[in-house]
Amino acid sequence: MFVGRALERKQLLALRGGASANIAILYGRRRVGKTFLVKETYKAERILSFEGLEGQSKEKQISNFLFQLRQQCPDAALDYSAKTWSETLKQLIPILEKNSYVLFCLFSRICGSTQELVAFQVDDTRLLSAFLGS
Repeated sequence: MFVGRALERKQLLALRGGASANIAILYGRRRVGKTFLVKETYKAERILSFEGLEGQSKEKQISNFLFQLRQQCPDAALDYSAKTWSETLKQLIPILEKNSYVLFCLFSRICGSTQELVAFQVDDTRLLSAFLGS
């Protein structure tokens, strides 16, 4: 059962109705329900969900990201030689061209800096990104 957080849910849902892609960054202490809030708010949506490997290199994080993407989109043509987050995230574009998704990342585990993740933009209404960190 999901109780409370009506204001936060309303704010997240408002992002979904925009004319372009949106990014929501949820940041807070550990174990306060950020992940549950996003998953519960968008439970009726297609979600691409990614978790990083704490304390691992960027190369391992990218490999893990692509592994998780393969699990969720088995028909996607993926380039496993990607070396940067930009190259990696661009692989989402053909997937997003087919369907609408909420992209959900626990970014504090995926990379030390949010710069590369937030720099990834799709000027399209089919994507809402929610990056969570503690």
